[in-house]
Amino acid sequence: MTPSAFYAQEVQKIRIDPAQAFGGTVSEYFDSIEYILLETTKESLFGDINQMVITDRNIVIYDIDTRTVLFFTIHGKYIRKVSVKNAEYLFLSYNKDGNINISMALKNDKGSNLVEHIYSTKGLKIEQTNSFSSKDGLVEIDNDHFLGFSSCRFSKSQNPKDSTYYLLNIYKGDNIYKSFLPYNQKRQAGFCRIGGVMNMNPRSLRIFDKSVYISTPYEHLVYKVTKDTAIKMFQFIFPAKRSISSDILNSDNLQLIDSVEQQVSRNDIGIINNVINIGYHENKLLFKIVPQKYIQTLGSTSTRQYNFMYDPVSTKLVSMERLTPDTQNFFLPIIGNGTMVTFDGLYFYKGVFYTPISSLSMFEAYEQNKFRNPQYPISLQEYFKTQNSKSNPVIVKMKLK
Repeated sequence: MTPSAFYAQEVQKIRIDPAQAFGGTVSEYFDSIEYILLETTKESLFGDINQMVITDRNIVIYDIDTRTVLFFTIHGKYIRKVSVKNAEYLFLSYNKDGNINISMALKNDKGSNLVEHIYSTKGLKIEQTNSFSSKDGLVEIDNDHFLGFSSCRFSKSQNPKDSTYYLLNIYKGDNIYKSFLPYNQKRQAGFCRIGGVMNMNPRSLRIFDKSVYISTPYEHLVYKVTKDTAIKMFQFIFPAKRSISSDILNSDNLQLIDSVEQQVSRNDIGIINNVINIGYHENKLLFKIVPQKYIQTLGSTSTRQYNFMYDPVSTKLVSMERLTPDTQNFFLPIIGNGTMVTFDGLYFYKGVFYTPISSLSMFEAYEQNKFRNPQYPISLQEYFKTQNSKSNPVIVKMKLK
């Protein structure tokens, strides 16, 4: 049964309880796992991966600690690095030519200047503009059609307007081609005040066949969006203690709404803000939840589960964080707890997951599993022989069954 057939009749409610998610072994769910070793030299050494871009030729990462963008080949060999010490904000992306875009807000005496640098696969600058193009921050969903996000939010000092705001816009060139997801600020004051912002990271969107699945914050209504349509497909329903009720989201009681918003802003990690990285693989629904606050440590408790796989037929929910290593991946970790994994989830490129693991985690697993006598490939044998827990992170490449 295809996803479209499954949801064709009406909008379904998919009930998700992270506390009840299954685990399993790595080999149950993955066909192959490869560890890409990022070359460690005095020049290439860095700390944590804050952003990562994968192309056919490159692995490009941004490390906020050293304020550098580092270029590696797809096999992990170091190429060169670019200093971005003056960047207040930075966003990595790639274009159709496989070149890397670095969009930055650079500090200067008068404030900041928006610039975009384009680098070749060899890490050489080939173009620079002194401002972001009109398409920066947008996601190309079809030929010359770009997806942009908007907001219906209003502040505590403002009164909601009896006006309609569209949360999604499709741009063709510099003009709005179509607008989707209308919300009336006054009639849907709860949603617009507490949520109301489609603040989606372009890296969290998976484009399949010129379409993308997008969820609304706190409501968790999921739409399949193309350049011409936004079709409501289903709604995630999470446990009450991790949700904001529809009564509040649909309320126009500003006193109640303000009270709930204050509670949410200082709430513990429980409340689920949004769902990202939505897509299908062999009719299995893949997604990542975005909690109000994160815990940057791994564990089996429900508040530490972020990346999921759901079977709409059997209703089985599997947490990627609860998968345990086995012989297929040499009893090594497959999911780390670094900044990028925590906030962006697993990186997805051409049907394959990529995720960074610190060398500290790799060497801890190596020591803990010596008694199992894992049969490491030559590359990992050399890694454990010549590197140490302070070496560069390793990129795990995982192909689902």
